[in-house]
Amino acid sequence: MNQPTQYFVQCNVDGSCFAYYRKRYKNNGLYEEIWQQKNKSWKHIPLRIIWMQISGECTFKQVSYEKFKQLLPEAFKDEVANK
Repeated sequence: MNQPTQYFVQCNVDGSCFAYYRKRYKNNGLYEEIWQQKNKSWKHIPLRIIWMQISGECTFKQVSYEKFKQLLPEAFKDEVANK
């Protein structure tokens, strides 16, 4: 059974976010991805999220699906209505 997608952001001291990530579990695999604003798409970035979690990156934090969707609505424009 797949786990739910987890969402993460990197933010400046003033609270403005500059990078958006997600960890998806699909077909018994883990996919770590970053949102590419230029292409309006997700790019696979193996082990980057895990590395930031292990290293204690101070700008990196996990956020809820609702908060992430509020911060980056364009990442969900193709999402099916019944998530």
